[in-house]
This record gives sequence, C-alpha cells and structure tokens, in this order.
Amino acid sequence: MLANMAMDGLEKIVEEDGASVLIRYADDFLAISKSQEDIKAVKERLTKALEVRGLKFQEQKTKITRPFMVKFLGIEMTKNPFNGKVQSKATSKNLENYKQKMRTY
Repeated sequence: MLANMAMDGLEKIVEEDGASVLIRYADDFLAISKSQEDIKAVKERLTKALEVRGLKFQEQKTKITRPFMVKFLGIEMTKNPFNGKVQSKATSKNLENYKQKMRTY
C-alpha cells in the first residue's frame, strides 16, 4: 500500500508527452513509448519523480526494449507476425506453475 501511495501520480508524469503510457502494479511499472528518444526522456522524468519521493530507480531491474518483446508480471507481449498486432499471454513459467498447482488438487 505504501508503494501505491509513493508512486501515485507517476502516470501523469510519464504520459505528459502524449506519446508514452505507464502500466503500473504496486511498485512495478512498465513504460511504453513510440521511440527510443521518448523512452529515454520518460526514464529521466521517472528518475526525478522517484528521487522527489525518496526512491531510487533500480537500474538492474530496468530494461529498454520494443513494446512487443516484453515480459511483465507473468505476462508476455509478442507481435503477431501475420497481422502485426501485439498479443499477450501468460509466460511459460507462469503456466507451468499454474499446472503444478492444479495437479496438487
């Protein structure tokens, strides 16, 4: 709950350029932008916003990649090669964990 309170408002900071989106769950977040330059600017704004809140940007947990090559909170986003749309599905690790739990019942 404290993480939610500390990170409240980050969406507005990220989305102020109109080209970026922030997906957040507690203290985990995913910033998506149209270009490499935009995402670097987003990272700078996030770093400053976190510092104001007494938090640090975790470089070892940071990955800059294309929006359709992402694993976030057990969900994998991939680009469909036939229609170009981004699809999401559970990661294989997540599915295996689910299957294992179901076997125990």
